[in-house]
This record gives sequence, structure tokens and C-alpha cells, in this order.
Amino acid sequence: MADGNEESGTPGAGASGGGYMNGIVIGMMLGSVFGLLVFDNIALGFGVGIPIGLAIGSVSGQARRRARGEPPADDA
Repeated sequence: MADGNEESGTPGAGASGGGYMNGIVIGMMLGSVFGLLVFDNIALGFGVGIPIGLAIGSVSGQARRRARGEPPADDA
């Protein structure tokens, strides 16, 4: 049940680590499908999918920070 704190979330939510976590999840999902379809091996698909997912997560995290007007991580 919601307690009314959906807006605030946890401290540090949406930080640069959030994008990487999303990327890991995306990479695992894409990697498992890609691995089964192309390599017939889920582990090899994870090995290919996770770096791609991390790149996607990193880029999406930067886009969210830019949209909110926050400075880039290296300028902070």
C-alpha cells in the first residue's frame, strides 16, 4: 500500500547508479533472448547483453539528469 511518499522515494534515488541498474536489467533481458536466439546459450547472451544494457542505462540516466536541469556527474 502507498504511504504518500512516492514523490520523495528513497534518498539518492535517480542518482547515476539508477541508470546503471536499469541497464543491467535491460541487458539481462535482452541478453537472455539474444543468447537463446543467436547463440543457443543464455550465459553467452548475458555476456553480450549486459555491456549493451549498461551503455543504454548510462545514456538514459544522462538524459534524465539533463531534463531535470542537474549538472553532469563530472561537474558536480
